[in-house]
Amino acid sequence: MLFTPIAWWEKRRLRFTIILGVFLIFFLFVRTDVPNSYATTDMFVGIAFWLFGANLCYCAGWGYELLFCFYLRKKKVGANCWFTDSTRVLLYWIGVIISIVWSLLNFAIVFGP
Repeated sequence: MLFTPIAWWEKRRLRFTIILGVFLIFFLFVRTDVPNSYATTDMFVGIAFWLFGANLCYCAGWGYELLFCFYLRKKKVGANCWFTDSTRVLLYWIGVIISIVWSLLNFAIVFGP
């Protein structure tokens, strides 16, 4: 029971990182102040740090699920928590969209005007 949510979320972590990384690199190359769409190494280091932070926040997915399952568990012994695969998929894609929007809104702050 304890490792089921962690295993589910961790199997999708690489996909989350790739999706967010592609969007961050796309945001970097569509900047008007980057001549000929070339970026400096510092910008890619910034993206790497941003992805690291995003992956730390990604742990909140299974962390919240474990907390909810612990505090909202059913009274029957051995009853499963109310999270299902469809609930997890919905929360996963909501998190991906929020991460992309958050990154877009903060891109100018992190990488300069």
